[in-house]
Amino acid sequence: MSNYNESAITRYQYMHIIIGCMIGTGILSLPRLTVNLVDQDAWFAVILGAVLPSTSIILVHMLRRKYPDMNFVDLSQYLTGRILSTLFVIPFILYCIMASGIICRIFIEVVKLFLLKHTPRVILV
Repeated sequence: MSNYNESAITRYQYMHIIIGCMIGTGILSLPRLTVNLVDQDAWFAVILGAVLPSTSIILVHMLRRKYPDMNFVDLSQYLTGRILSTLFVIPFILYCIMASGIICRIFIEVVKLFLLKHTPRVILV
């Protein structure tokens, strides 16, 4: 008997969903903000802004392939030690919480703007 669940998504599907959400949110909100800040060099800022996340995704994927049984906290403790790991993990957790809130807010604004114009933001959240 298999442990495969029909309703579960694989790691690769999850990664593609996250990348798709990042690109979709970025396409709908980033160009206006970027043009306001850097004017004519917005194309360069968008390309440069894609290099760091793409590189980090590749590095994380390579580490996960090398150490498949370790989670993020265990892996950081193994690679950097307990104290230095704590200095990396706590700010990363705070960043993830803040980024999730910002992405949720942008997503709600896009849904409100294009789909549910008369629905209050509280209901959308």
